[in-house]
Amino acid sequence: MGRRRRTFKVSFKGSLSSNKVYSTPHWTARNRMQKTWHSKFRRACLDAYPDGFGPSRISLFRVDLTCRNRLDIDNNSIMFKMFVDTLRELDWIVEDNTKHFIGMSIEVDKNMEPNTGEFVLKVIKYEDE
Repeated sequence: MGRRRRTFKVSFKGSLSSNKVYSTPHWTARNRMQKTWHSKFRRACLDAYPDGFGPSRISLFRVDLTCRNRLDIDNNSIMFKMFVDTLRELDWIVEDNTKHFIGMSIEVDKNMEPNTGEFVLKVIKYEDE
């Protein structure tokens, strides 16, 4: 088996605040936000990696987010949920529980273009390894 990629970068524009999601009282509005961001992340993933992440799903991983937006850093956390759920929908990861998804971090980079972000998916193990 050849050498496999261990790092995948997915860039996006925009931001979604945890406060906005929590303060939206009606489930239909929250559902609309979720669909919008899943669609945005799906498009970003497929644009970056049209053939997916390989012949096998990822079974052990972490995700790091670097971003520049006007949100308090902790309010970016809802985007992890949206991004990782999108990876599940695409069937690129086995599962998103703590047996498979072992860590995450958020960092601000003031050198990035305003209102942008980049997820870095770090593969520790593929399903067939």
